[in-house]
Amino acid sequence: MIPEQILTAAGQAMQHGDWPSVERILQEGLAKHPGHPDLLGTMAIAMFRSGRPQQSVEWFRHAAEAGGRASDYINLGSALCDVGRFAEAYDVLHKVAAEASEDAFVRFCMARALAGLGRHPEALGHIGAAIAASPDDVDFRIFRARLAVELDRWDMALADLNALP
Repeated sequence: MIPEQILTAAGQAMQHGDWPSVERILQEGLAKHPGHPDLLGTMAIAMFRSGRPQQSVEWFRHAAEAGGRASDYINLGSALCDVGRFAEAYDVLHKVAAEASEDAFVRFCMARALAGLGRHPEALGHIGAAIAASPDDVDFRIFRARLAVELDRWDMALADLNALP
């Protein structure tokens, strides 16, 4: 099978929540196409969605190193935040921020990393930029409300909570 067929088969198994099949399909695909960034990235997503976020980090790292794409590094940074490795996340995200500085998700991830490092005022600036780019994103608003509470900015927290649908 070519990588596109493998990804389709894995995607179908993912839709059914059949994580053992997803992993088997992708392992077989990677045996035939080692280092394929899309197969590696899909394995990372499968690991995360099946409740193995620690393992997903390493798969995201392999995908980023294999593909060299900003999107792969952004996913790695997000996964690192998910497992509480904020300093590593910041380093990864900082390197790609210049390429994707206007991307709302990058700004959200930077805010998460900075908040995890206790740098709340800086995090607030990044999440504010994310909300400016995507004002209807519920996760962004909730995150900023949490940051605002940490900074005793109750008016901002209330405004974000009131803006939720």
